[in-house]
Amino acid sequence: MHWLQSMFSTRFTRFRKERGHLFQGRFTSTVLEDEHAVRRVVDYIHLNPVRAKAVPIAKVGEFRWSSHSQFLARNGIKVLNAELWMGALDLNRTPKGWAKYLRYLDEVVGIREDDVIRSA
Repeated sequence: MHWLQSMFSTRFTRFRKERGHLFQGRFTSTVLEDEHAVRRVVDYIHLNPVRAKAVPIAKVGEFRWSSHSQFLARNGIKVLNAELWMGALDLNRTPKGWAKYLRYLDEVVGIREDDVIRSA
């Protein structure tokens, strides 16, 4: 197995004309200093399926593979804590707060699409 994995990674990196280990430099971690930085990361994660055109913005809460659906579920993952980044938006973890958050995400997508259209 060692020989097989070594040969695969060596040939793969040669084929792609890359250097170093196969998975070197692909993943990084960033310290999020405050709730605003956390909010930007959470927004980015929740909007990934929308930007990939997997779901429309109105259905982002129903997307199976998004943590957003877990936040909305009654029996969602207990470790997920929305208070920090929702607090940065002055929202509460209530149905009204989630509805406002969804409208906020819709605005974020609209703003970014307008920026793309203007720059084209």
